[in-house]
Amino acid sequence: MIINYEPLPRPIAANAKAINYTHVEEGMVPEKDRSNKKYAGFYLVSKTLELSRDFKLIHEEPTPAEYQGDPPEASR
Repeated sequence: MIINYEPLPRPIAANAKAINYTHVEEGMVPEKDRSNKKYAGFYLVSKTLELSRDFKLIHEEPTPAEYQGDPPEASR
């Protein structure tokens, strides 16, 4: 997950974007919804307590390459 926001002093939740966004989107959002002209993507929401308890911070400032979605087919 990539959490990209200016945090409040004590937030209770955070919006996050999957690093492999395209793959996750295909698995979670039906094609009918993804092809709707009003569809603007999705974000995951997690409570900050769960983030601090269940996840490990691996990088504080993601590079633009991390927002590119899934790796090319050849590298899978």
